[in-house]
Amino acid sequence: MTTSTPSQSSLSYEAIKLGIDAHAKYYWVSRQVDGATPQPVQKMTYDELLLFVVRQQKLTNKVVTCYEAGAFGFHLHRQFEKLGIQNYVVQPQDWDERGKGVKNNRLDAVALCQPSRKKAVVAIARQLAVDLWRIFTGAAKSETFGLNYLPDAV
Repeated sequence: MTTSTPSQSSLSYEAIKLGIDAHAKYYWVSRQVDGATPQPVQKMTYDELLLFVVRQQKLTNKVVTCYEAGAFGFHLHRQFEKLGIQNYVVQPQDWDERGKGVKNNRLDAVALCQPSRKKAVVAIARQLAVDLWRIFTGAAKSETFGLNYLPDAV
């Protein structure tokens, strides 16, 4: 599958972001155009997803995709790279922040369109891991990080 770069005059948008919730049979995709509210989620097969992404490239020079790491490895990531798409594979996140028991593919896809959320998830997870390692090795005290309930290294 090859794509051609659209000319500046034929571009409709500055950027298109696609949040993808990947499953064995279907992909749930949310599209966000130029920072607007994400559009309704669409359900598609793998082949339909690749065709959809190629169609998005015809509308803009900047297509960004994001999906959660999982059992599918990096096959989709490599496919997007071949197409010239900027893709992010992020750490899986429970988007049900209020603990209401809501698990919904549509919510996952929409949440993955929000760049500030996905970056925050990765940044917070990395920083927490570093802080916990410092406490574990004795390089810092737990109260330094507001984690008074954790025992310091012995």
